[in-house]
Amino acid sequence: MDMLNKFWKNKYFALCLLIVWFFGYIPIVRAGALSETSVALGDMRPSNTTNFTVNFKPATTATLKRIYFYFVRASDNGNEPATQDLTNATFDSASGITYGNWGLDTSASSNGTLFLKFDDGQEIASGTSVSVTLASMHTAELGDCTVDEMIYDKCWVNIATYSDDGSTLVDSGGAEYQLEDTPSLVFTISGVTNNSTPNGITTTRTSTYDAIDFGQLNINEPVFMAHKIFASTTAPHGYNVMMKLDGFLQGLDPNNLISPFLPTNGGWNSPQDWESPEGNTNSDSGWVGANTSDGRIDQELSLTNIWSNGHGVGKFGPVSSTAHLIMSSNLLRDRAGTEAYVTYGIEVNENQTPDSYAGVIQYNITTTY
Repeated sequence: MDMLNKFWKNKYFALCLLIVWFFGYIPIVRAGALSETSVALGDMRPSNTTNFTVNFKPATTATLKRIYFYFVRASDNGNEPATQDLTNATFDSASGITYGNWGLDTSASSNGTLFLKFDDGQEIASGTSVSVTLASMHTAELGDCTVDEMIYDKCWVNIATYSDDGSTLVDSGGAEYQLEDTPSLVFTISGVTNNSTPNGITTTRTSTYDAIDFGQLNINEPVFMAHKIFASTTAPHGYNVMMKLDGFLQGLDPNNLISPFLPTNGGWNSPQDWESPEGNTNSDSGWVGANTSDGRIDQELSLTNIWSNGHGVGKFGPVSSTAHLIMSSNLLRDRAGTEAYVTYGIEVNENQTPDSYAGVIQYNITTTY
């Protein structure tokens, strides 16, 4: 009996050894991790066409037939940035692989995917420095990847190599790259010629960038002049432009003043059609007002259909030492820039004291980063 037990124990041990030996030699295939992955952009500006150079080192020696690049929002977000455009991408140059043997396939570019293919394949040794430059790549707008409302953004590219048409993965990895705007602000003021019609108001005299010269005023004959203003910025929260008089529009005699345009129910937040002044000497016997063509200010002022959607056409608010909003990008980046017109009106009645009147108009633009 003891000999029988020993026999089966020996058989069991031998069987166990056989099972361990058998399973110990089953090959387990795992994708390697690409090393030294990086992405360099020829121009880091957003919404811009430039070159991408993708660098990596394979972990596995293999004959490669496909190299995939997935341009996505983040390492944990496989969606393509909506404002990215890879449709016109081209294969510009390469090292570590034979450039002339590989071609670029853009058929899946709408999903942020580009890949190099060489059906005959090329053996690439582990640790080989591979560099691929793709040209005519249109970068995403800021805020379309991982960073909101800043002057920069961080995006991602996943890289994968295959030994066939894209089914058998060899190595994979990824790299982050940054888009970055240069802080900038452009603000210009231009004159407007006589007989122009900014925002439904016909100008009666020509202005220059540095002067609104109303000239001689006749009783109850309004004069209208305008400035064209342009503003652009890369500031992620845009800009506001304010306008005011530095003090008063007054005569050589400081007691002689031109009043702000304030007819019944008038105000900057309730602009009115132009009316002739009906006041007494130095009290609404002459007044000056302004119109803006930039209806975007309604949103910034929490108004509805006051200056926007055509409701501000031909309307005027007061011009005084109180600053009023005349342009606003509503906390949005305005890289391309926007034009707006500010039209001034002035009129006096018979009670306004004759004098030579002057004042200084101030424009102030503020950006928010």
